[in-house]
Amino acid sequence: MYYLAELVLKSYVPLSLEKGMWFVQKLNHGHKIKEQVEVFALKDVPQNMEDFLTKNGYPVEPYIINADDEVLASPEQIGWFDEGEHIDELHDITLKEINTVLNDYDGEIAIEGDLYGYDDDECQYPEDKFFPTLYTEKVVLSFPEYEEEEEDEYITNQDVWENGEIKLSRPYPHEADVVEHLVLLDDDLFYIHTDLDNNLKNPDDDAQAIDDDENQRVSLW
Repeated sequence: MYYLAELVLKSYVPLSLEKGMWFVQKLNHGHKIKEQVEVFALKDVPQNMEDFLTKNGYPVEPYIINADDEVLASPEQIGWFDEGEHIDELHDITLKEINTVLNDYDGEIAIEGDLYGYDDDECQYPEDKFFPTLYTEKVVLSFPEYEEEEEDEYITNQDVWENGEIKLSRPYPHEADVVEHLVLLDDDLFYIHTDLDNNLKNPDDDAQAIDDDENQRVSLW
């Protein structure tokens, strides 16, 4: 069975730099609200370690943790990757898959294992405890699968603001301290309002897509 967990990156202070060490860089996608990151492996050892660390930060290692921040898999146990039922074989997880988990799934990852009841004389757990499955000392990971959203669920202004792309920003004509943003999300345009410091107005309200009759699309492209 697969269970949801979280992939996190923890930095450490190395004695020296070595090929294959992981580093994180932030990616700039223009008006994208949601920050993107990219984990990359060191290909060549730089001559000046201090300058490199100043620019790129300390190297990082991956951990798999649960909701209680307990470590389910340490760096040396990460890991095999299961692409799904269409492929029978497992392979070593790649940096591309690591970056997909971090950016497309907000760090959520599926890990194979089992739940076992834990009960002894010193400690009793009312709930089952998770134990990851190990194959040749490594865990098996996969992209998480989510249940389909119910039809009555809706997109909030917060969802649009965090995941959409700003196409236009302008002063809101009805209030001097409000900025009106035209945000594109999944081929739909939304009006999103913030204050002058980009603090979102009514973040939990149902986001309303602009009707095609308003002809806003034509003016943008």
